[in-house]
Amino acid sequence: MSLRTSPAWGRAALTLSLGIAPLALPTAAYATAFFTDLASAYPGSYAAGGSGGETVGWVDTGTSANAVRWDSSGTITNLHPGSLLGDNSASLALGLVGNTTVGWGYGDSTGGSQHALIWVNGVASDLHPVTVFGDGYSAALGISADGNKIVGYGAGTGLDLIGNGYTGGLLASVAMRWENGFNFVLPVKNLTDAGTPVEWAAALGISGNIAVGQGFLSTTATTSALLWDGGLSTYQLSNLESKALAVDRGDFGLASARTVGVVGTEAYLWSGISGGASLHPTSYLGGGGISEARAIVGNLIVGVGSGANTSNNNHALVWDNGQFYDLHTQLGLGASASSEATSVDSQGYVSGNYTENGAQKAFRVKFSANGAPGSNPTPAPTAVPIPTPEPVATPAPTPEPVATPAPTPEPVATPAPTPEPAATPEPVPDPNPTPEPVATPAPTPEPAATPEPVQNPGPTPAPGPGQNPQSVPEPGTVAIVLVGGGLLVQRLRRRK
Repeated sequence: MSLRTSPAWGRAALTLSLGIAPLALPTAAYATAFFTDLASAYPGSYAAGGSGGETVGWVDTGTSANAVRWDSSGTITNLHPGSLLGDNSASLALGLVGNTTVGWGYGDSTGGSQHALIWVNGVASDLHPVTVFGDGYSAALGISADGNKIVGYGAGTGLDLIGNGYTGGLLASVAMRWENGFNFVLPVKNLTDAGTPVEWAAALGISGNIAVGQGFLSTTATTSALLWDGGLSTYQLSNLESKALAVDRGDFGLASARTVGVVGTEAYLWSGISGGASLHPTSYLGGGGISEARAIVGNLIVGVGSGANTSNNNHALVWDNGQFYDLHTQLGLGASASSEATSVDSQGYVSGNYTENGAQKAFRVKFSANGAPGSNPTPAPTAVPIPTPEPVATPAPTPEPVATPAPTPEPVATPAPTPEPAATPEPVPDPNPTPEPVATPAPTPEPAATPEPVQNPGPTPAPGPGQNPQSVPEPGTVAIVLVGGGLLVQRLRRRK
């Protein structure tokens, strides 16, 4: 771990964005103070979540993926609960708030099945409710700002699928929530009753009582962004292929909630459930561009994108108060490198990953759009402000019977964090994730199989699934956060 001042602030002149002409040339945005390289002695590292100037994720030990946490100075602590998971084990840390970290792991002690985990002050506990899930699988993917609510997904023989509206059948993944020692299914019954059967779903983020994620709708055969308001109501945020990765301001009620994710191949922002707007910087990324918004706190949104103008390499992106910035360029990363931003906290610390010369490394940097003492940033055109969201029609339920129900999704290894925009991963958790070495950061979940900015959320930037912004592991790619975990595990296992 080393600290170094980020070079070449404002190297790239940000041009048009969202098809709107740039505004006046203001002081270029830049990351203030120090860029913290979270790389370590391990072959690879991957940052998945952050809070309070700290970061969590995982490392590739050469034989397995181990959950880790970096403190504010960049010092790394290995969180892998080997004694809890047993031999042939692997673990990923995906969310962080205060002294609490959440994620998942598996090993001989779990029968090889993926189990949701929670660490409090570094001590791990298994959140997987065996009496409900049995030999099924589960994962904890997001945690609320107060640390009291956790969301993710799970599957098992004891779940009441029909009562909660799920039509996928045995071992279909369902969105889950854990709170104060209890766990319960986030229902989708109102959608099913309205003629929009939901086969499986996963919750990826939570704020207040508002949880967001995605689910597979059998009537339209699409995976759509979903929002749960904490009660019995579930909302479909888009009729198109989409997923909701993070939400903010849920404490102020449904109308105030701001959700980010991806619709089709474009980063997207929803306001409440009434409307949304694309954040995709079309002119900047160029033809064939894809992007994904991964996290949001206040006016800061971070994610990943790629296109013809980036040589189809993933670039970490930041939207601040409606203006777009290419963080990849400001960090001084080369044209052949790829990068992604996976989280941002209330202090402005952005965590993410970059791949250069075949090595994937995690980083953390404090972002500011106003300039820093002692720096002489080069002026860059202000990116186009985010358009005012316009109401989006809620997909009209199709009360027609579905032909043959799609096969029940099976758990898949967690998406390797490959920051390359690619097809949106779908939560199709694999009941028995193969505990093989992860190919991205030792979980570079996609760095080993790095998720990509729009196809498969992962830290390895590249067009298509290779460029699918890694966002949050999804059951389809398992740990839908996180991206490529399974691939990483498989690749690492082959090294044995």
